[in-house]
Amino acid sequence: MDKRRRDMYLSIIRCALLNIRYLGNLGKAADCSIEADHVHNIPELLATEVPGKEKYYWEVERKIYLKRLEGREPDYRASFQPLWEAMERLDEMPDAYTIYIPLVTGEALLGTTGIKRDSQTYEVLPRENYDPAKEEWEFPPGSIVECEIEPNSFPEMLVAKRRIG
Repeated sequence: MDKRRRDMYLSIIRCALLNIRYLGNLGKAADCSIEADHVHNIPELLATEVPGKEKYYWEVERKIYLKRLEGREPDYRASFQPLWEAMERLDEMPDAYTIYIPLVTGEALLGTTGIKRDSQTYEVLPRENYDPAKEEWEFPPGSIVECEIEPNSFPEMLVAKRRIG
């Protein structure tokens, strides 16, 4: 398993633990159980890399988790959706990475897909439902940008710093 996929699984565990902490503070033990059930086999998956465990997570445990969330408030699938989408993209487009683009206002970084061109250069792709009237990106889709890893970020965040094409 490559580092990017391993980091995505670690991020899934991190999200689940944050959800469990929050739900525990609210006294919602049943919801904590749902979150823990979702991720409890991931450490073994990462430690052993036994063939089939990743497929089991994806096709069985993840689907059970989604089914158990139906009708519950709040719905925590949004915590995991970007990670699941990135994992799917990794299978479909191995040169696709999640990169973060600054807004022109400087208020936030938005995650999108970048296609790796060389060691630090990526082509910016639009996010689903991208609307330039609502999100003015410093580097719009189609830009070729140089990215740097954001210090102290986990998982590592590739942030677009300069437009080079």
